[in-house]
Amino acid sequence: MLDQRGPVIIADPGPLLRLAAAGLLDAIRLTNRQIVIVDMVELEACHRNPDKPFAKEILEWIERSGEAVRRVETVEGIAYKALQAREPTQENLARLKKMQRDGGERAVRDFIEELEPKDIRSVLVVHEDQQVPKLMRASQVPLHLMTTRLFLQSLARQGMKIDVSAAVEAIKHVPFTLAEAEETRIRPFDEPDDAGD
Repeated sequence: MLDQRGPVIIADPGPLLRLAAAGLLDAIRLTNRQIVIVDMVELEACHRNPDKPFAKEILEWIERSGEAVRRVETVEGIAYKALQAREPTQENLARLKKMQRDGGERAVRDFIEELEPKDIRSVLVVHEDQQVPKLMRASQVPLHLMTTRLFLQSLARQGMKIDVSAAVEAIKHVPFTLAEAEETRIRPFDEPDDAGD
């Protein structure tokens, strides 16, 4: 049975790419929380350039994860697909390019804004993009944001069999950069901090 605290949201393609490079995509499931991947993050990680490294592995992992991964359609993703279907004029192509910048992060924000605060104890947001904490500031639900490196470190501290040093080395050899271990907690106004999250 899944943990009822709230989902783990992958805020940008960075964590998926880095975990795939380290052979640790299944580590996300060790949280025992539902994993949310919004349409724009999946599009960027798997579909926009399907021949890029790890796109196929990530898509296969999403598909074989079944109900553990919730694929979410967002307003941002719907708008992007509608624009893609239009005639490829210079103006439309420029709009598409603009939508691609931080599109996944905006789609995640759209999803978080739809969550009912009374139903959510805490949402874990894993990211590599340093803009994510700024984009999530207006959340009405408690958020615990962490970089991929801190996510792996926290799993290791909980006793999961994850060799963080080996993962970091594998990611470096791809080569990908890996954000430092950082976290941000965002609490709605008048929400007490819960050390148990």
